[in-house]
Amino acid sequence: MPSPTTISIDKLARLIGTPHCPALIDVRTDEDFSADARLVPGSVRRSHRTVRDWAATINAPSAIVIC
Repeated sequence: MPSPTTISIDKLARLIGTPHCPALIDVRTDEDFSADARLVPGSVRRSHRTVRDWAATINAPSAIVIC
């Protein structure tokens, strides 16, 4: 049974670009991002160290954190 805190790649791919797509937040470290600087379409990059600073700015009913 899948975890309620995860989403499959297939399900996320079907949501991207639709009105029901959650906010997509990439919190990879600078080192990991440097190794592969591609972003999921529609995602924004934020620091995992400053979640308290940016969490309230998410203007969506749900969010997916990518790491």
